[in-house]
Amino acid sequence: DDARRSALASSGIASVAQVADLAPTDDRVPSPAVVLQARARTAGQLLRKGRGNEPLPVPSSRTEIDFDIETYNGEIYLAGFLITTDGVSTFDPVVNWDGTREAEADVVARMFAKLASFSDAGIMVHHWTDYERRTLTEAARRHGQAIPGFASVGDWFDAYAFDLCDWARTMLVSPNGYSLKVIAPLCGFSWRDDDPGGRQSEVWFEHVLAGDENMKQRLLAYNEDDVLAQLAIRRHLRSTPLPSVYDWPP
Repeated sequence: DDARRSALASSGIASVAQVADLAPTDDRVPSPAVVLQARARTAGQLLRKGRGNEPLPVPSSRTEIDFDIETYNGEIYLAGFLITTDGVSTFDPVVNWDGTREAEADVVARMFAKLASFSDAGIMVHHWTDYERRTLTEAARRHGQAIPGFASVGDWFDAYAFDLCDWARTMLVSPNGYSLKVIAPLCGFSWRDDDPGGRQSEVWFEHVLAGDENMKQRLLAYNEDDVLAQLAIRRHLRSTPLPSVYDWPP
């Protein structure tokens, strides 16, 4: 707030780097998180919240599946699955380009059947934020569908899915938020498309509906990169020591 900013300014603290040098318990900042994020911004990298600098133990399974959906006007037309076993990954999308309510029902039915097939103790399905869970729940209600063998979408997610973004928020301090487009580049990943993003993908899908066949491949590549980004984050964190946000300066 203004009073705290004035207190910092009167002490000669006017930059993010100077805030980073404060103790997290300094009463001139509203919370320790302000100092911790300033440290990540100053370092220009992810920092771990805990002590130590060993690679982080991201939860793993024998088969890891990365899952990401694309929507247009809130309705699903593409669900991408990256299936990784013994270090070998295969991209397996479910898609319908028609852009109709019937097309979404088709995608949802095939997607739900695939999710049911992933219901195994040796499989973990990774996703980024709760967007997939919320959107699939809404789609199930729209079409009167369910994941075979489960009373609700939420029951399946509780049993077999892992929100990698929620885990990252718990374990890491990011320089600038926890969007996939922020975290993955900090782990060495880059999208093939020069302008990746959910809003852009809706524009691309409009081109598909207008008859542009080339945009189908662009959307598939974008979706594949989204799931590859999740895998890249896990691999980076499992293999690369990160400095602790408390060991300052790093």
